[in-house]
Amino acid sequence: MNKFGQVLTPEEVAAVPMPMAPWVEPIKIVSVPTSEEMAVWVPDSSPDKRRFRWEQNVTTGERSAIELTLDEYKARHVAKIITRNEYVVRKTEDARRAARQATLGSLLDKIEADPTILDRIK
Repeated sequence: MNKFGQVLTPEEVAAVPMPMAPWVEPIKIVSVPTSEEMAVWVPDSSPDKRRFRWEQNVTTGERSAIELTLDEYKARHVAKIITRNEYVVRKTEDARRAARQATLGSLLDKIEADPTILDRIK
């Protein structure tokens, strides 16, 4: 089992690849895991999937890479799902607004072309 929260060596930090793949845009809402589901969830244990944070000693100036604790991994996992869901909702709403604006624009164009159209609608 992985020991979370440990200080990583420079070799371990170098083993974690920099993200090079393009961002995959989420297209559907994913259910947020419950507390019970997160109690048994564990992150991917492969060395290239490790996540860490940098801490710097202000007295010595030494920087240390510290792997996230299990609680930090879980919080990050849930936060990522919530953030992606918010993105999907925001993009869906933007698309709905844009379609509505396009419909309104075409309606206004028709009214400008034929001002008597409103008399026929009533």
